[in-house]
Amino acid sequence: QLTSLRSLTLAANPFQLGTLPREFQGLTELRALALNGCGLTGTIPGDILRHLTNLRFLWLVYNDFEGTLPSELAELSNIEFLDFAGNRLEGIVPEVYFEH
Repeated sequence: QLTSLRSLTLAANPFQLGTLPREFQGLTELRALALNGCGLTGTIPGDILRHLTNLRFLWLVYNDFEGTLPSELAELSNIEFLDFAGNRLEGIVPEVYFEH
């Protein structure tokens, strides 16, 4: 268990895991998460990210995520930086993301 982990970078590792593993929701002390180019697919799992309440920086660049940004991201009040470039996301960014 890595419950005290504050930063995790697994960039450029094509894990072919599918979506973000549910085990990430236990990393509640995480401040920075970089999963660039990790071969992640599906939608961005808001039900997992909502548990990362200390998260400040999130990079999910160059994966194969699709759909819209999950509404749960707006619950992460400590977020300072988000980057989802290079995915297949669509729709508009809700105003609630700019309220913090």
